[in-house]
Parts: sequence; C-alpha cells; structure tokens
Amino acid sequence: MRCWRNLDDVPSDWGGSVVVIGVFDGVHRGHEAVVRRAVQTAERLDLPVVVVTFDPHPMNVVRPDVAPDLLGTVEHRVRLLGAVGADAVLVLSFTGVLGAHAGGLRPARARRRTARGGGRGRC
Repeated sequence: MRCWRNLDDVPSDWGGSVVVIGVFDGVHRGHEAVVRRAVQTAERLDLPVVVVTFDPHPMNVVRPDVAPDLLGTVEHRVRLLGAVGADAVLVLSFTGVLGAHAGGLRPARARRRTARGGGRGRC
C-alpha cells in the first residue's frame, strides 16, 4: 500500500482510481463500509482504491473551538485504511487555504465535476 503526503507525491502515470474522501479518524465500521464499497467498485472497474484524508483534522483549522479529539495518529489511520483495502492513501495537509476551497465543494458538486471530466465517476 502506498502513502502520499501531497499531490506532488502521486506518480504522474498513476492513472484512474476509485477515490473516497474523508477524515476517517479511527476507521470505524462506517468508514470500513465506505472503503469496502469503493473496493467492490474498483474490482469491477479494475482500478485501484485511493483514500484521501486530511491532517490536521479540518475542524482544527475551521472551528478549533469545537474540534474533536483524535482517536489515533495519521500513521495508524493509514495502516487501518490499508487493512480495509485501500491501495493508496493521500494525506493532504488541511490548511486555511484548502479549507476555503473545500467549503465550496460539496459532494454533489464534486460528483458533477468528476462526471464532466468524462470519467464516469473515475478520476
């Protein structure tokens, strides 16, 4: 399993992937279900699964006064995601700049952007 710490680490020839995005702190049963569903889709499409997660937790940047305590380290999260079936994990540094951009990117909008890219939900 691969782990990248920024977009520049992703090999330029990586190709298409099934991507899931979230904090995934603790990798509980709900997280496992999301990743397993991505694995099923990836197997059907013969693509790898990439999980995109964030460090620090976005709430530490956006609303530090209500940010949750983390259940584990990023390294532990990466290991758990790999154990559930991720082929790679991209850990993005969540900054105020990323937070400002992410605030306007809701899941439905992200799906529309991906679909317009011509990849049937693939990227």
